[in-house]
Amino acid sequence: MDETDCEATGSCGPSPADSAPEEEEYEATLGQQTVLAIQQLSVIVGVALLVGSGFMLMIALENLIDKLEEKCKKLMGQQKETEEDVDPAALVGSFKRYK
Repeated sequence: MDETDCEATGSCGPSPADSAPEEEEYEATLGQQTVLAIQQLSVIVGVALLVGSGFMLMIALENLIDKLEEKCKKLMGQQKETEEDVDPAALVGSFKRYK
């Protein structure tokens, strides 16, 4: 068996001096820049739509829960609490506003 050096056989792999050639950077054309801008805008619009739809879903869920609560109270026989809507200006000078 003849042991040989990897440098002699070329099986050592690439040396640090023989690195890959640097790629030349080229300036994108106007069409390529437009496509990139449209892609970035679509991401921003998509995120805005997701946030808006999430907000609307929360509002719809809250309304649904309120209606469900009213129906459950009606089935259980509880009376709906009525609050007196009094104009705050009418309470000026009276001690009712502190109750």
